Amino acid sequence: MKRSLNLLDLSTKWFIIIFSVNWRCCMTTADMIKQLCEQMNISVAELARRIGQTPQNFNKKLKRETVTLDELKTIADVLNIKFEQTFILPDGNEIKTGNE
Repeated sequence: MKRSLNLLDLSTKWFIIIFSVNWRCCMTTADMIKQLCEQMNISVAELARRIGQTPQNFNKKLKRETVTLDELKTIADVLNIKFEQTFILPDGNEIKTGNE
């Protein structure tokens, strides 16, 4: 006996597909650092050494999502790139932090 899909089943499946396609908009800090390393053509282990940490310790921080704001600024400094973290208020005012 074949089971037919009802409209609710179908819409739920589409929601999951759309949600997973758009999931990239919510990257974790670890995902961002890995992508940064890829674009800068260095390994995560090399980045760890450049910021004065062991690769093992830095990988643990990435897994736990415990990379600090100061570490993010240091990463930007050693890679000679700009880092900004910004809150944008409803009136357009900004509260920023960065490595400059």
